[in-house]
Amino acid sequence: MPVRYGAVFSALLLASAGCLRPTWLPEVPQSPDGPPAPAQRTSRDPNTGALVASWAVLEYLDGRVERHGVETRWTPEGVVRAEREWDHGQPVGTWRSWYPDGTLRSEYAYAGADVPSRMRFHHRNGVLSAEGWATNALREGPWTFWFEDGTVRQEGRYENGRREGVWTIRHPNGGLKSRGWYRDDRRVGQWRHWPQTPATLESDWQPPPLDPGDQ
Repeated sequence: MPVRYGAVFSALLLASAGCLRPTWLPEVPQSPDGPPAPAQRTSRDPNTGALVASWAVLEYLDGRVERHGVETRWTPEGVVRAEREWDHGQPVGTWRSWYPDGTLRSEYAYAGADVPSRMRFHHRNGVLSAEGWATNALREGPWTFWFEDGTVRQEGRYENGRREGVWTIRHPNGGLKSRGWYRDDRRVGQWRHWPQTPATLESDWQPPPLDPGDQ
């Protein structure tokens, strides 16, 4: 049978123009900016083999890896220890953690980047142990701490996750224990202290302004 060179040449010409795709050419890879499907990841306890963590990631062709979706962590005994949520690598939703007996330990609702929201911690008996504002998961603004019976333990402010300004600390019976300045999470300047007995519940005393040289 004679070889039809014209037909072969026409087919090659069409293929080079994009009308036909030769089978020997590789597939066009996915764009690095394309939306990959979430890939599930897990972690197991090295001693028991029990599932202790499960989360999902997005793996892009350019090498980027982002956490995406719900992340759950368990104790080796199978009790939920923490729940978190991610959106393309950014924390979202309400993050919670629990004690091994299932009592709520902490909760923090992400309101968005640089947006302050409430953060709370609880004692094992369920009583609130600490509450205040946080921005990007860093404590910011006024905070209050309580003993396990609900008595206020200390009050003050945070800046960028570190204690700053005037703080008041109390004895377990509610009486004043000490008051003074924090700077960059360290006590500075003049502090006043009160004995636990007799209890001094309130005082108008405030520490004097800090000297520029106080460190």
